[in-house]
Amino acid sequence: MSMQTARLPRAAKCIAVCALIALGALFSQGCGDDAEPAAAPARDAAPNPYAALDAKFPEGRPAVLGPEERAQDPAYLDALSALQAKRTELSQTLAAAQAKVDAFRKQYATDAAKRIGRQPTEEDLDASLHDHAHYQSLLKAVTDAQAALAANRAEAIACINAKRLGKASEYDALRRQADRAALAAGLPARDDAPAQPAAPAAKPAEAPKPAVPETVEALSKATGIPVAPKAN
Repeated sequence: MSMQTARLPRAAKCIAVCALIALGALFSQGCGDDAEPAAAPARDAAPNPYAALDAKFPEGRPAVLGPEERAQDPAYLDALSALQAKRTELSQTLAAAQAKVDAFRKQYATDAAKRIGRQPTEEDLDASLHDHAHYQSLLKAVTDAQAALAANRAEAIACINAKRLGKASEYDALRRQADRAALAAGLPARDDAPAQPAAPAAKPAEAPKPAVPETVEALSKATGIPVAPKAN
């Protein structure tokens, strides 16, 4: 026990020292020339395709204008008034052109009845007038008047929509460009969250109710109506 027992602490101490030396060697390998290089810096973030849209319209899509707001623009009202006057004129032109077609067709049917001894059918008239130059020119006048009236109607609708949308139409155009740019860059198009419903308007405070006179005499004084005398 004497000599072997005395060697045990010394052996344990040597083992501990060797372990520390081994750990130190491992740590030193990590700091040498063969250490892995640091991670490369992240690439610059892709440009935001919606930056120009947000800069021009920081509050989002402008609201459309209602009839009362549109009516405050004199130039807009003048434009609509001019279109309405033109519409009336075109309607009269169409009515006159149609009247000429009807009158010519009626007279042609009367003359045909005298020649053939019977009233021609509508199919007979259509066949006879199909290549009639003057009648076809009258029909063309009707067609041209109808087209002009339709164009006037479309112009009025475009005028109303242009004023109603206002800046919103410009926003929509820029938004479409931004969406296309986002998709071309491999980014998802912006998905706007639905607008939250507006909070219900606070109910107006009820007006205080007038005090009711407590006695008949007070009621008579308040209303000016004399009180009937009490029966004896």
